Order: sequence, then structure tokens, then C-alpha cells
Amino acid sequence: MKSKRKNWFMKHPIWTGLIGFFLFIIIISLFLSDENNTSQTTQDKYLTQNKVIEDFNIFVTNQIVKKVGSKCRYFFDIRNQDNKDFEGSVKIRLINKKGGSVWDETFSTNRAIEPNLGTSVYTDAYTCPVAVHGDYGIATYNYEVKVDNEVVKTGSGTISNEFEDLS
Repeated sequence: MKSKRKNWFMKHPIWTGLIGFFLFIIIISLFLSDENNTSQTTQDKYLTQNKVIEDFNIFVTNQIVKKVGSKCRYFFDIRNQDNKDFEGSVKIRLINKKGGSVWDETFSTNRAIEPNLGTSVYTDAYTCPVAVHGDYGIATYNYEVKVDNEVVKTGSGTISNEFEDLS
């Protein structure tokens, strides 16, 4: 006894051929599509790995801390000591004496900082320096400089002893 399915394929050879042809096309297109995605991903990784990221001589120094109301305001100088304009962002993280990160803020340039020039920025935090808050006070900071979302410089420093109470 022949199965009905086998019988149908024998009775309709044109439909059988068309169905087989379309299945073949679908399988081939899936294979080629997967191959193209794989090569594109490999190409993207290759370009990213070979992208030349130039270091920038950007330095961040803490100038002074001022107590304003219930917060302390930390003033920083972002200085371009490179020979090319700097456009990017600088993330400054305040760290207490125990080594815990207390606060961070990212500053972006609204125009290029020319070589040998800088800009002054500040951030407010409820935690004051060690002289005010002891071991939980802010003692150091670190910074991360980015250009086109790529890190081009990192550094750290000590919070200045210059302190003014304006409250």
C-alpha cells in the first residue's frame, strides 16, 4: 500500500519540483545571509582592533574645595598639555580616605580646548574632604579622558588642602 503523500508527489511532479526549488532557494539564502553577517562582524572587529587611538596629554588637578551650604564644591583644572586640540569628555571620580568611590561626574567640552590651555570645572558633593569628614572624607580623585568614546588618558591625584568655608 502506497502512502497518500508519496502518491501526491508522483501525481504532481511540477508542484513537487517548485516546492523543492523554493526550499533550495530558502536554504541557500539563509546560508549566504549567515555568512555575510559573520564576515561583517569579523570586519567590524578588525576595524575596531586596528583603530589608532592617540593618547592625549590632558591633566586634571584639584585647585580648591569650598563649602557651600551643606555641600562641598570641588574645583578642578582640566589642562591640555598636548600639541593638538582636545574635544571629548573627562570623568572625575571622588574617592574617600577608605578607598570608596563617593561621587563621579562627567564633563564634556562644548568647544575644543587648544594646546596649553585649560578649563575650570566643579562638582558638588555632600561629602567634604578628610579635614571635615575624617576617614569618610574625600582624599583623592581619579579621572578618565575620552575622545570619540575611547579612553585616551587616565590619571589620579590628591584633593587640595586649600579649603574655604563659605556657609
